[in-house]
Amino acid sequence: MSLGTSIFLSSIFIGLVILLVSTKHRWLNWNWRRIVKACVKGTAIFVGVVGFSLAIIYVAVQFTQHHKRPQRISQLWGIRLGTTKDDVLFLKGTPSEVDGDSWKYYLSDGYYTIGFDNNSVRYIIYTAKIGKWSHPSVNGITIGSTSGEVIDRLGVPPHIERSKSGLSRFYIYDHLNLILHLERNQVVSFGIGEISLP
Repeated sequence: MSLGTSIFLSSIFIGLVILLVSTKHRWLNWNWRRIVKACVKGTAIFVGVVGFSLAIIYVAVQFTQHHKRPQRISQLWGIRLGTTKDDVLFLKGTPSEVDGDSWKYYLSDGYYTIGFDNNSVRYIIYTAKIGKWSHPSVNGITIGSTSGEVIDRLGVPPHIERSKSGLSRFYIYDHLNLILHLERNQVVSFGIGEISLP
């Protein structure tokens, strides 16, 4: 007997006991039609409550699983792809370093590189500093995530690029708009948008 069946049968038994105790003074009249009617009504209410509860649980589980699925990413560090240079200046202030159409913002845990094309954000990359532990995450992946964790969370990457030295790999998830840079089997940086690989 399964746990669900046991709970169901126990609930019916407890319901009958409560019915008997609460209506014992009426049992003297032995109005069986009323008793059967009350049992059917009680069982119907119980089945309705259980069914409604199971439906709510099912919807909640489906909602949670949907939101755990990897999502296509269009913003990082509060900046959306396509944001203008003026808006980036307004949102993040003066960049720490400017190199043509690439701006860098240095923070305590790492730095962001923002690339522009025609005055709008084309890509955003986060690179971590070694030894820091507080990092942003994207789709459940953060700095230090292993390749196994990445594949468990996002699936096998549709494209993998290897560096000439063989020391690093780039996992490219076009459908998620995401590129992960791994070294020593761990994520060391990640980015979104149209990124030119080295």
